[in-house]
Amino acid sequence: MILDMKEKAMLVLMTKPKKELGKEGSIMANTSVIMKIDENLNRELKDLMQDLGLDLNTFFTIVARQAVREQAIPFYVSREIPNEETIAAFKEVEEMRQHPEKIKSYDSFAELLQEVEDV
Repeated sequence: MILDMKEKAMLVLMTKPKKELGKEGSIMANTSVIMKIDENLNRELKDLMQDLGLDLNTFFTIVARQAVREQAIPFYVSREIPNEETIAAFKEVEEMRQHPEKIKSYDSFAELLQEVEDV
């Protein structure tokens, strides 16, 4: 897929070129990572990180270290947040579970159909 650079922002994570001591005294060389990320997401993420007192480089380094440590994605990955209609349906089901006496029941499917036809 070809990215339209007007719609996408290029996020460049630059690290200092110096070498640092890593675990057990070994020398680690830093590297640069180039990512492509949606322009709006980039802006929102920068704003959030600024509010938290972090820059994007620090944020991505934290996430990368945690992923390596856990050998997994370091946060719960799920589908998008349900829309208002779905949330209302979840609440309705929960209300029905908590108060089954409020739910009209039928002795047969035919009885249910008869009520629907009468409406």
